[in-house]
Amino acid sequence: EKYEVYYIAGGHNLKYYKRGDKDSSLVKDYVTDIYGANQQAGVFLCYTQDGIYYFVENGKPVAVSEEAIVSVDRNVICDKADGKVTFIGYDASNKGTLYAMSNKLFNKGKIEALETDVVSIEFIEGKELCICKNDGTGIPELYLNGERIATNVIPGSVQKSADRDHLVYACNTFGTGKVNLFIHDGKEEKVIGEVADGKVIAVSGKAVYYVADVDGTKHFMKYNGKKSKSLAENVMEIGYIFY
Repeated sequence: EKYEVYYIAGGHNLKYYKRGDKDSSLVKDYVTDIYGANQQAGVFLCYTQDGIYYFVENGKPVAVSEEAIVSVDRNVICDKADGKVTFIGYDASNKGTLYAMSNKLFNKGKIEALETDVVSIEFIEGKELCICKNDGTGIPELYLNGERIATNVIPGSVQKSADRDHLVYACNTFGTGKVNLFIHDGKEEKVIGEVADGKVIAVSGKAVYYVADVDGTKHFMKYNGKKSKSLAENVMEIGYIFY
């Protein structure tokens, strides 16, 4: 089968080997960090000692040309099929902009600015882009494909249900200190219940599992599409195995 391998040698030398090559080749030396590399992607960003970010594909690096970027968020989304890397780049004032760099722009080293005031990338799935943006006062708002879905969302809490038809996310409740869990079916949102921690298992619109704090006791809860019901008490932790 075809395969390619990236690895670090000699401490900071990023090297590349593709099946059929006689020897590995040097991609970039003095590499201090790598962003978004995984077994499915094959495209990613790396950062070097001289303070430059590089887009890497097929063992070749191209410098990211946007001078305004002084740092990059660790949650970098890489897509080998599109040859695209999507990431949040921060300027000197720590303002986040959503950027994309693809192999279409590879030889030019150019990137595309997609959104400004971005707080987090929640997920990218096909043509769907789900992000949190700063509303101007520091409150994160949830956007799906450019449409505002919710406000005061906790960044990193958003997920798609396993049936891919619903969004589930946690929101801080103004003035109460409580965190409510919401479900959105594409048209409207509903409150599932108050969530005790960030662990949520969203299977479908009729099966969302989470932990709630009820009078100081942790309960394992299930939302069935209409209401939430306690399945067990004194829960320490919940996990998920999906077949």
